[in-house]
Amino acid sequence: INTFENYNPASDIYHHLTLIKLLDKYQDLSPFTSLYQNEIKKLIKSDGSLDNSIINSAKGLLIFNLLNLIQEESEICNQLQNYILEVTDFFGIENINPDFNWRINPIAYKIELKMLFWALLAFSV
Repeated sequence: INTFENYNPASDIYHHLTLIKLLDKYQDLSPFTSLYQNEIKKLIKSDGSLDNSIINSAKGLLIFNLLNLIQEESEICNQLQNYILEVTDFFGIENINPDFNWRINPIAYKIELKMLFWALLAFSV
């Protein structure tokens, strides 16, 4: 899948693995482990995020979980978790942008919900 046009590693890898698991929950994902593990590791930034994104960082955690790499990649997973927890103040009212924020703009509200959804999903596993 990494040869697709408009390839988005975190989303595309996550969707690929979850679709396989949806079709057959017992399917072995180990043939993808090395390729996707390296692909995700290349995207880790110095701040501990995956591509400087809360959503992609959460998807990275979910990918490592699907590939049973949480133990093996515990340092990276901890960095991703810390990034999400430290950077994000979901639905915060301090430092709110007066022109574009979740309280007055439906698009900003949707973005905030999307970030919260992915973070909660990642932390639920």
